[in-house]
Amino acid sequence: MLKNELAKAGKNLLTDLVKNDRLEGLPKVAAYTGLALLELAKLVIEAGEAKKQL
Repeated sequence: MLKNELAKAGKNLLTDLVKNDRLEGLPKVAAYTGLALLELAKLVIEAGEAKKQL
């Protein structure tokens, strides 16, 4: 449960930074990369759970 909450908090922070356009250059790229990695991790976890159900 703690991992889920931490991931949500991180995603909210990165989304807020990106939406408000507070970042430029490399920090902006890092924020988008962080969001992409969070989404990728979510997909990997969902795939693992789906595989267990088969």
